[in-house]
Amino acid sequence: MRARSIVPDVHACSALLTVLARSRMMATTRKVFDEMARAGVAMNTHVYNAMLHVCLKVGDAALAKSLMTKMDATSVPLDRFSFNTMIALYCRKGMQYEAMCVRERMENESRLMSSHGTP
Repeated sequence: MRARSIVPDVHACSALLTVLARSRMMATTRKVFDEMARAGVAMNTHVYNAMLHVCLKVGDAALAKSLMTKMDATSVPLDRFSFNTMIALYCRKGMQYEAMCVRERMENESRLMSSHGTP
């Protein structure tokens, strides 16, 4: 896309990442994700969720944790899918403490949103 000066669209890239995630093509998915960042595509929750899904499929808890940390650092909100993916990944890896910490964070953020009238 960039070779023809076409700006990548976040929705198209997110869809591509999702398909790659379902195919468990970790290296390709990571390459597309990194290229999106270099091209200045606005990373949103859906983009990160596609990457988290890849991490779940291949069992890469370290990358998933770093993605979640980056989401926090760049103010990209985690949604129910983000939290549930992290919990599932940690459980599959036998990391129950980490899974419980994510569950607790999800509950705390849910309570905070409810107290502010956010659906």
